[in-house]
Amino acid sequence: MIFALVNQKGGVGKTTSTVNLGGGLHRMGHKVLIMEVDPQSHVAKWFGFRNPQHGTIYDVMDAQLKAGNTGGEAMPLANVLVETSEGLWLAPGSRDLAGLEGDLRNDSINGQFILSEVLAPYASEFDIILIDCGPTLNLLTINALVAADFVAIPVKMSELDMDGVGEVLKTVSKVKAKLNPALEVAGIFPTFTDNTRYGDEVEKAAAEQSAIKEHMMQSFIPDRVVYREAVGVKVSIFGMGRNKAVREAADYYLDLAAELLWRTGRFSKAEIARMVKAARINAPTSNDAAEVAYARS
Repeated sequence: MIFALVNQKGGVGKTTSTVNLGGGLHRMGHKVLIMEVDPQSHVAKWFGFRNPQHGTIYDVMDAQLKAGNTGGEAMPLANVLVETSEGLWLAPGSRDLAGLEGDLRNDSINGQFILSEVLAPYASEFDIILIDCGPTLNLLTINALVAADFVAIPVKMSELDMDGVGEVLKTVSKVKAKLNPALEVAGIFPTFTDNTRYGDEVEKAAAEQSAIKEHMMQSFIPDRVVYREAVGVKVSIFGMGRNKAVREAADYYLDLAAELLWRTGRFSKAEIARMVKAARINAPTSNDAAEVAYARS
């Protein structure tokens, strides 16, 4: 299954959610690939791959585009895959992706299908592929939507951010109608939630918008310092040891992962319950680097 994490707004927690969903799904027993089509390449930086030696997803997509246009040789995705210390697989992004946008636009026939072509040989190699998209509905994001089975939309609970979700849903509908009829919205999940009155009012407003209400998930991600601290030790929240604050923060992403899987219609509740139980059993009892970085009295 391929999930694209999409929102045209920045700062809504796409990268944080991609990384931590990947960590949670891996703990649940899935072989996970995280791919980023964002020139900011924050996932690669999160895991410490600032200058990947064997190339990035840009190199693979660029070679695929040229192969289709000039008959050149395509580059296998496997050439650029790297494994993190947690056992997640990563196809890192790069700032060069910004320059690829124009090339994709110039190819009016194949430009929207390049990522699908790249991923096709690997659909059965990974249980779940998560695509971290940039904060724009450009052709890189369209490529992700064309390649994906499902869309997951993180949204910050503010009025302006929720207005942007409507644009994302319109884009998804257009892609589904014209390019990828199998595409479905897995859900919209709130991030950076709080219990202030303003937050409650915004959540109520979202529930009253039919397009958003239809896809709004029960799971949510609160604002927690530990999510940001995980970046410092180059792991997801599931690699941060087992103190109480980390366990609680990780549980929010386990809940989110479980609900996303349920919404795909491909797993029973009993299967998902077993996965969640396995994730808690498989969680590390300690991570020395993480424990040093996140020492609490």
